[in-house]
Amino acid sequence: MEGLYQDISRVSFHTDYDRHLAHSKGMATAYLEPNSNHTLGGGAKARLSAGTERAPGAPDRVLKVFHHFENNSEQSTWSSNIRHGDATDVRGIIQKIVDNHKVKHVACFGLRLTHVPSGDIHWLHPDLGVSHVRERYEQNRPQDEWRYELRIRYLPKGFLKQFTEDKPTLNYFYQQVKNGYMLETADQVDQEIALKLGCLEIRRFYREMRGNALDKKSNYELLE
Repeated sequence: MEGLYQDISRVSFHTDYDRHLAHSKGMATAYLEPNSNHTLGGGAKARLSAGTERAPGAPDRVLKVFHHFENNSEQSTWSSNIRHGDATDVRGIIQKIVDNHKVKHVACFGLRLTHVPSGDIHWLHPDLGVSHVRERYEQNRPQDEWRYELRIRYLPKGFLKQFTEDKPTLNYFYQQVKNGYMLETADQVDQEIALKLGCLEIRRFYREMRGNALDKKSNYELLE
């Protein structure tokens, strides 16, 4: 797979998962050729089992995963609560979320675990058991210090063209990039550029709104 996928954190191999990989601002350095099979992990079967047995002191059987699928709430709250069992792997968690949104390019997605206070980042290998991950990290640090996030990590060559036929993935990538911009770059951008970007976002947000719709006070408030 080396040299075929564009990894928007850095080049990675299977042995690079489940440990600190890259600074959160790292960008793409490798590519993966597009193919007809967009399933996660080259056709490996996802495991998503609710399970019934639970060891004493084990973490909750619900995993909160933040994502960038757009809804009507604040973007910082976009998330899904996924039930899992002992047999559930990371691939199963990813598959469950993207299936709900009819994503085609499933192989582009990865699950990132961040220790919020320190900023340490771990990309989780798709074959890792979720219970193993939670026991390894959440027993050493409080559970609320960890953030699981579904992210587009890999981009196929010519991704903009491919994503035009996969609107959920295209919109996801847009929201992910916009969120990173607002958190890390917005306060450093020239005012003129910021104004242009703001206008583009307004145009996107109101793309189906009629010209006289802004006559309503409620729409002005939303625009602000």
